[in-house]
Amino acid sequence: MNALHELRLKNPAVDIAALLDPDGALVASLEGESGSPEVLASFVSSLRLLGERTISELGGGDLETMIVDGTQGRLVIAYAGVKGFVAAFLRRDAPLGQALVDVRSCASQLAAEA
Repeated sequence: MNALHELRLKNPAVDIAALLDPDGALVASLEGESGSPEVLASFVSSLRLLGERTISELGGGDLETMIVDGTQGRLVIAYAGVKGFVAAFLRRDAPLGQALVDVRSCASQLAAEA
């Protein structure tokens, strides 16, 4: 997917990026050093379901973005319309604000292609 390649060009801290369909299946991906896109997709699918249920139960509406912040990296998941979700694992040195803007932009670009 062009949008995933553009995401990595905009933000070199992106290690792995993936587009998952609404059911959590891997549609497109970029390999990285941190692990396989298939493993990322598996975890993201579970995290997304938990996030959707949690935000819904708390009256927060629909899930748009999730952030999982670790000591060595961060995971950003963003809604991409009928296409599903974009997930990106970034190195820890990536500024969080820029990571959010870049991943959301990629998701919006993919959603517009639908």
